[in-house]
Amino acid sequence: MKRWIAVGDRSEVPDWAVPYEEVATPSTLDVAADRRPDDLLLKYTGGTTGMPKGVMWTQEELFRAMGQGGSALACLPPVESLEELGSRIASSAGPAQVALMACPLMHATALGNTFQLLPLGATIVLLEGRRFDPAELWSVVESAGVTWLTMVGDAFGRPLLEELEASCGRPDLSSLKIVYSAGVMWSQEVKDGMLRHLAPDVMLIDALGSSEAPGLGVSVSTKDSSADTAVFTIGEMAQVITGLG
Repeated sequence: MKRWIAVGDRSEVPDWAVPYEEVATPSTLDVAADRRPDDLLLKYTGGTTGMPKGVMWTQEELFRAMGQGGSALACLPPVESLEELGSRIASSAGPAQVALMACPLMHATALGNTFQLLPLGATIVLLEGRRFDPAELWSVVESAGVTWLTMVGDAFGRPLLEELEASCGRPDLSSLKIVYSAGVMWSQEVKDGMLRHLAPDVMLIDALGSSEAPGLGVSVSTKDSSADTAVFTIGEMAQVITGLG
C-alpha cells in the first residue's frame, strides 16, 4: 500500500491519508501516458455470489467480455485513436443515451454499464445525494432527460416502485426508454409494477452475470411481454451443464 485517500469531511482526515479533493484534479493526478490493452483493472465484488474478492481483468478482455451480454460493444472493432472513436460515434445511427447510474460506481453493475456506454457517446449522470433517494432519482430522470437507468434488482426497484405509486404520475418520465438491472434478483412483480407507470415503449433488461463472468444471460420485459422472475435467455458464451455427480 503506497497511499491512502480519504473521502468525506476534510476535518476528519487522519494525518496518514490524503483528502480526495487533492488528488481528484487532472493537474495533480499521477497518470502514466503509456496505456496498453493488457493493463490490469482490479475490482472488488460485493459478495452477492460468494465471499467478496478481488477480480482482475485486462482492459481489452473486460471490454470484449462486457459485449457478451448484448451490448453494442460486442460489434465494436478496435480503433487506433480517440479521434477515430469520436468519428465512429458521431456517424452512428440514433441518438446517444443519457444514462443515470442509480448505484455507485464502486458497484460492478454501474461500473460495467458506464464502461459499455461511454465509448458509444453516452452521457453518464450520477446522483448528488450520499444516500439512495428514490424521489431524487425520478426527479433527475425528468430534469436530465434520462433515457437509460441502471439499478440493482429489487433492492432499488421496490423503493423506486413505491415512489412511483405515491407520486401519482409526477415527475414526467417519458424520456426513459431502458431500465437495466444486474447483481440482485429483479422480480416479475416489481417489473410489472414499474411497467404500469413508465412510458409504453420502455424496455426492462435483467442481466445475469458476475464480476468474474458477465453476460451469462438476459431477460427482457415490455408492456406486451413480461418475463417471469429469474428466467433468462442464455448468452452466447455461456453453457448450462447438468447431470454432474
